[in-house]
Amino acid sequence: VEEKAEILIKKGVKNVIITPGPKGCYLRNHKYAMFFPAADFHPVDTTGAADAFISALAVCLSEGNDIIYAICFATYAAGISITRQGVQPAMVDRVGLDIYREEISAQYEKIIKTKRME
Repeated sequence: VEEKAEILIKKGVKNVIITPGPKGCYLRNHKYAMFFPAADFHPVDTTGAADAFISALAVCLSEGNDIIYAICFATYAAGISITRQGVQPAMVDRVGLDIYREEISAQYEKIIKTKRME
């Protein structure tokens, strides 16, 4: 994953996010090279989890959040989606994600704190 992301960075891609399913995701850009854990939800049907992830990521970034927070937000969207059957019915809405706002923020703060220590 890391080598493939590096190839894309060298080709000029600004942000590379790779989502290897239950392993979470990997971010590589000029500032970060880091893994994010998947949100801890019991899977029922993983179909559509990547769609939930990328949709939530796009929404969060469009609201002006930084990429680290957006990935934390998106991992929860993907996590919630795997707890439901199907694709469209499994997509989480904002109200459903807001239930986890404190957990998402805590994960974000933990990651930021860890990065500052490095």
